[in-house]
Amino acid sequence: MYLNIINNIRHESKRKNKKTDYLLEQEKNNLENESSQIPMIMLALFTIQSFMET
Repeated sequence: MYLNIINNIRHESKRKNKKTDYLLEQEKNNLENESSQIPMIMLALFTIQSFMET
């Protein structure tokens, strides 16, 4: 019985770790996607500023 409880705890712990790893990977991907948009945003702002100065 105790062995079954220990195995259940281990299984649940592994499951939670996988979920956490997945969420961390997803957050990393989100940050990479956001940071890849920064150059385009900067270019757009520069272009708008150039038009406003002329």
